[in-house]
Amino acid sequence: MPIKLLVDVLHSGTSYKADTIISAKNMTKKEVQRLIDIKAAEKTNETPAVEDNGAPPATQDIESEGLNDADDLMSDDEVYKEIDEGFSMAELKREAEGLEMEFAKNISKKDLIDQIIAEEQDEHFLDILDQR
Repeated sequence: MPIKLLVDVLHSGTSYKADTIISAKNMTKKEVQRLIDIKAAEKTNETPAVEDNGAPPATQDIESEGLNDADDLMSDDEVYKEIDEGFSMAELKREAEGLEMEFAKNISKKDLIDQIIAEEQDEHFLDILDQR
């Protein structure tokens, strides 16, 4: 789903002006949702003026990868709930250590999940849940 930028944005080395419509197909769901949450962008059905790399859009209709439905976007609260319900504390610690995340050995499950989300490692955990 295309998004309309409400402010000037720098993404992946490309600068976009406010009021630009971009395809968002090269952005993660979390990146798109974060822009929407901070009121830097809004969903739109308008035709993108540029692709995410600053190039003109392709002439054929290309669906965004996983972003063509508003239901696909998860808030941090929803992500937290999915991870909390899907993993034991031992599994969380093992996976976080595998990602070389640093945390206190006596960290609470809540704090570890908050850290996973803050360090943008949640996609890794959600991918594991999708494979189960």
